[in-house]
Amino acid sequence: MIDTIDKPLAYVAFQGGGALGMAHLGAWQVISQHFQIVGTAGTSSGSIVAALCAAGFTPDEAIERFNQLNWSDYVKPKSWWKLWTERNAYYDGKHFQEWLKEQLSKGGNRGRKKVLPKLPNGDVTFANLYEFTQIYLAIVACDLHDEKAKPIVFDKDRLSDYGVSFAVRASISIPGFFEPLPLSGRSELLVDGGFLLNFPVEFLYEPANNMDGRHVIIGVRFKQRQKYLDAPNIIEILKATGDLMIRRGSLPPDYIKEKENYIDVAINVDDFNSLNFKLTPQQKTILVTQGENAAQKALIDYLESDKAKAGQVLNKIQSQMQARLDANTNEKLYKAVNWLSGKEKFVERVRQAALRKFSRLGEIDQRIKENIDNKLGQYIERIEYYIRDNYEFDYLTEPPKPTFIDVKVYIEALELLKNEIPPHLDNEVIQKIKEGIDFLKVRLSNYITD
Repeated sequence: MIDTIDKPLAYVAFQGGGALGMAHLGAWQVISQHFQIVGTAGTSSGSIVAALCAAGFTPDEAIERFNQLNWSDYVKPKSWWKLWTERNAYYDGKHFQEWLKEQLSKGGNRGRKKVLPKLPNGDVTFANLYEFTQIYLAIVACDLHDEKAKPIVFDKDRLSDYGVSFAVRASISIPGFFEPLPLSGRSELLVDGGFLLNFPVEFLYEPANNMDGRHVIIGVRFKQRQKYLDAPNIIEILKATGDLMIRRGSLPPDYIKEKENYIDVAINVDDFNSLNFKLTPQQKTILVTQGENAAQKALIDYLESDKAKAGQVLNKIQSQMQARLDANTNEKLYKAVNWLSGKEKFVERVRQAALRKFSRLGEIDQRIKENIDNKLGQYIERIEYYIRDNYEFDYLTEPPKPTFIDVKVYIEALELLKNEIPPHLDNEVIQKIKEGIDFLKVRLSNYITD
């Protein structure tokens, strides 16, 4: 079992990109600082990163492994002429599979080196990996055994008894570099998964939805401008094919892209080619930095969006309070509500609370969101009456409903709001505000289902 980490939960998909996989490590570095990764999926080079992540490696450990790896030992054909004229003139991928098998059998440094389960041949299966780490892993390859090519998915529920290193080897089997890989005892013939599904974020949708909204889905992909060939030869054609796979498979499905808990990390790789495996140390560093920068920008954009949503809720509450306020008859209450109108600090605290809790507010339908907003308005209205007229009654008249699971973020925000009441207000007003907020928090707590 992985250690409990007090961070929001995330499912992360890594796009295939050949030699560009180093950039994924930079994005992973930033993501791991803010989230606990509980599920990951990968295609082609993205499958290598996903496998190391699911096995408990840290980004620093993975960067160290990638820097030690001489990719030209694994993916360089014997000669371009033989590639063009001879069958089976390329590598079979066994050398790389043995390397990855060794890495996975050791596991990361988080207590897995001695206890990670292994098959008799030293390989770690998908079932083994999930049983121990509780990190969901999906690897995608492409089946070309007949005219109807289709994606093949390895995870804890599908082909779970296969070794992870075998699945990764299948997923990176770029035609022209690696031999296609048959499934034992079956008709499938596997090649690089990027030919059909280069960005496997959709396989994280179902396991992520089982987390009751306490998660985000993060897609780490590449963006690259289209390049044109003047006088193409076989080398340029193969490289252009790799770039085409990146551009064609770089966008998530609309039903995921439009979700408010989806974070899109798009890494600019215009200056690199996906099939140039002879990267210099400087080029590797640049790719890692590009990944870091893209992830940082994506997280900032996401938090700004979250802040805007909190602002919309606060604007509605403010307008409801102002509409009910008679400033000429109650100066004390007017001062209190006027303070609430300066909502910038409150909005920021709601954003922070939402980041920690990741409630499902952004996922539920518009009708339920409007219902929550209306209820909050009613609660604030009753607090106002309590302050102004000293009425005492039960704030909530309806029984708890499961649709209000998302109010936990507002409970935390209300506590932060209480702590920010300015001391210059009338003592009676301060006390009444605190009493009203405390009562409201208790009643709202009845709606939370952990």
